[in-house]
Amino acid sequence: MASSIEPLSYQKLALVICNGGYKRSGNRLEDAAGTGRALQDKLQQIGFQVTLSCNVEKHEMTTTIMTFAK
Repeated sequence: MASSIEPLSYQKLALVICNGGYKRSGNRLEDAAGTGRALQDKLQQIGFQVTLSCNVEKHEMTTTIMTFAK
């Protein structure tokens, strides 16, 4: 008997947040934006839709996360 269940369709989504300009010098990342863009490129190559957010303040980061989660 054949199954009538169809495979689930899904979207490959990724949120990449890359902040490097922290106030404390020991916490700063040298090329966070470049690394984030490289990760975005790799994820897109394997079929992900990527939302990229670089060097943003807390409010903008929160807004980006909330928008992505919808």
